[in-house]
Amino acid sequence: MNKEFLLLLKQKFIDSLKEIPNDSCISLSGGIDSSAILYGLAELEKLPNEAITFQLDGKETKDTFYTKKICDYFDIPLKTANIAKLSKEKLSEEINIVKKDCKLIRSIDIQCLWAYSKMLPLVENKNIIFGFYEAVLFKVDRDILIKYRKVNKGLYNRNDFNEYYRQARINVFNNKKYNNYLIEDYISNAGFKCFSPFLNKQLREFCWQHTFYDFHLLDGKFQQKASITEIFKDKFNIIGNSKNKGNFHVVGGIKKYHTDVLLENTKFKNVISAYNRI
Repeated sequence: MNKEFLLLLKQKFIDSLKEIPNDSCISLSGGIDSSAILYGLAELEKLPNEAITFQLDGKETKDTFYTKKICDYFDIPLKTANIAKLSKEKLSEEINIVKKDCKLIRSIDIQCLWAYSKMLPLVENKNIIFGFYEAVLFKVDRDILIKYRKVNKGLYNRNDFNEYYRQARINVFNNKKYNNYLIEDYISNAGFKCFSPFLNKQLREFCWQHTFYDFHLLDGKFQQKASITEIFKDKFNIIGNSKNKGNFHVVGGIKKYHTDVLLENTKFKNVISAYNRI
């Protein structure tokens, strides 16, 4: 990792957190993005007043384990929405409400907002901090890799590639197709004010102006040159969650919960088919 670049990234990230009010609640999954926000707030000595998370059917996962460990370490009150297993009829009813409110089309969107429908009633603060969404700002997908291979073969100019990569990340933000936009709207419509490093214009523009990967023309490979886990390495090492890519929709989380309930005694092969029939 490029140490000079990491220091610059950390400063920009920390600066983006300064606008967050002292009286706030953080949505904490125990994963990398939400943990990094909390670690940054700790360095600013402006920890949130409370944290929210959820637990499915009383089962502890890596996400709930690390969330509790983080809150214990920083002495932050944690409120957990304990979600018991629902009947197919009741779950379908709740999902239908979420779909109508947000006009969702993807399973991840439905799963995330369903979780927030359970958590938000527990929140006392009116300021909610939610994810960094590192993948949106550090985007590398199939189209970008295909374009890079053309650079490697001499079929595409390197400077043009750098501009293409920058514009691709800007388009992600402008198109507003990622679930963080839906989460922001959902939380705002529930009467809360949203805060996230992702919403900070200066941080976004910094990320768009830089390539977070070293692209190697000689061997056609690339490697990440900056990671959010590196800029708070000491805290991630203490808690031990630097590899916990926790999210609400991972296998064993809401995706499995919904699949088990909604696909029982049906011919559906995946949960999105069940969502579409609700």
